[in-house]
Amino acid sequence: MSRFDADEPWGAGKPERTAGDMRQRLRGMRAEVVACLHNLWRKSLGCHYDEAVSSLAATVKFTRDPDPGIRASAFGLLTHRWPVAPELEEMCKETIKQDLDVEVRCAAVAYLGKLYRATANREVAEFLARIARDEAQAADVRGIAYMKFFRVWGMRMPLDDALKLAKLKDGLFPEGLDWSVIDSLLSDRGDNQVWGTGRM
Repeated sequence: MSRFDADEPWGAGKPERTAGDMRQRLRGMRAEVVACLHNLWRKSLGCHYDEAVSSLAATVKFTRDPDPGIRASAFGLLTHRWPVAPELEEMCKETIKQDLDVEVRCAAVAYLGKLYRATANREVAEFLARIARDEAQAADVRGIAYMKFFRVWGMRMPLDDALKLAKLKDGLFPEGLDWSVIDSLLSDRGDNQVWGTGRM
């Protein structure tokens, strides 16, 4: 018996599942994923968890905490708990550019992707494209920026690229990604750097 479904498995003689059935199943799976994330955030935030989930303002406050684990968890809460808040764009960009912690920067990129999902916002898409192209950045940050670029631009990321990025490990950025869309967007900009710190 599946832990997602108490029914018997699909098989011969079983009625075909409807689109509604599939949506319900996907909602259930997503709820389990979010519950797992909350368990991780609860561990990271510790005694601050209840306050952090109490309001959007409280969550935002913890994005400036001295502890990078708490900052990253706060951005995770912004992404998965609250409706989008476009007024947080600049704060999010500054975190991506200035925070010294890779996990925090990755979490901030993920939230920026949510803020502008499928909007084709050129400014934000270019910002993410430059990060993805910047070889001075950590591989994890470049990888999530690449993925969120397509999310913002409203395009499906090439399947081969998704598989390569899913295997990203040991700080090595995968070779052979399809840069055609990103390079086309940046072709008239000349410089693909978002900042010149050389941060790794």
